[in-house]
Amino acid sequence: MKLGIVEYQGWGKVRELSKALNILGSRNVMLVVGSTSYVASGAKPIVDVLLSPYNVNRFIVSSSLPNIGTIAEGVSIARSSGADVVVGIGGGNVLDTAKCIAVLSTQLIDDYKSLITKKIPLIGKSLPKILIPTTAGTGSEATQFAVIYMEKQKYSLDNKIVFPEFAIIDPGLTSSLNPYITACTGIDALAQAIEAFWSVRSTDESKRYSSDAITSILPVLYEVVNNPYAKHREVMTCGSNLAGKAINIARTTAPHSVSYPISAHFGVQHGHAVALTLPSIFDYNGAVEEDTVQDKRGISYVLDTMGELCLMFDTTDCLYVKHKLECLLDLIGLERRLSKLGVTESGVDIVLNEGFNPERVINNPRVLTRDALEVMLRKIY
Repeated sequence: MKLGIVEYQGWGKVRELSKALNILGSRNVMLVVGSTSYVASGAKPIVDVLLSPYNVNRFIVSSSLPNIGTIAEGVSIARSSGADVVVGIGGGNVLDTAKCIAVLSTQLIDDYKSLITKKIPLIGKSLPKILIPTTAGTGSEATQFAVIYMEKQKYSLDNKIVFPEFAIIDPGLTSSLNPYITACTGIDALAQAIEAFWSVRSTDESKRYSSDAITSILPVLYEVVNNPYAKHREVMTCGSNLAGKAINIARTTAPHSVSYPISAHFGVQHGHAVALTLPSIFDYNGAVEEDTVQDKRGISYVLDTMGELCLMFDTTDCLYVKHKLECLLDLIGLERRLSKLGVTESGVDIVLNEGFNPERVINNPRVLTRDALEVMLRKIY
């Protein structure tokens, strides 16, 4: 158990769903699943049998990003069905949607926009949540926040009541992932771990999680995309969970902030969008100076931190890590050019205007300026 979450990890652990439901004393299950992942992951035949003794309302998430319309619909179903637990099975989109449904369905006020934007505080309760990821990358099963998009703007529920009560991490459910989704979710987990390590909110605990995640993911990411074995899948699910624990403490930073408008406006998969600026921002953070340092622990601390990260890539040079990350993206099949991903010239301006999510950019160890970001984006256009 960690952070109030009971975890079951390992092959075949999806069957522990029955144990979790029994512990909670649940009868009416709100089952939140992806439109294709529930079947493709192999979860459906197992979970359908496990849930046969329960009253189940299945809610299918067909949207590509967690959005307020889908969540509001789910809340209505949870309430009308008398759900006493929410079970989320899928990728990060599904898990975040499940968390939002569980939290918002218990609130006394239905002004979701005000709750999401924190104009109205959340009351301190939620339906219990059991989360079962079918990808290895988001770490949503380990965090107290959930992403929501409203009018193509990214927001987050961020509260201890968002934590799931149970997380079931079964590598077998990731075995059917295609190479592209494996690459996107894998690089997302790696980015989370890197960003949490250099975040101004990092702690000794979060850095341990980050370091363990990075050193686990780096040696297997190429293989799990191009030549996956069972062990690779297992390492990736563990690494993703560790990265989730790291960002739960330290949060993400600039690469994630810049990714949100790229995904919202141009449909680029989240992890792929994060990866686009990760190499450049790594090198950028390594060149921090006294007048650009944003971490209160000072420039020496930030430089030491970047040095520690470099050593995880077997070098002492941030520019070399930039090149190594770019090479890794090529090897796992992730396009690095914005123009080839449907981002227009005017789209670069959209990213520049919307890529400074304050919850993320202020966590970056070096101040990210609009001019610096524009240089990065133009270079990868």
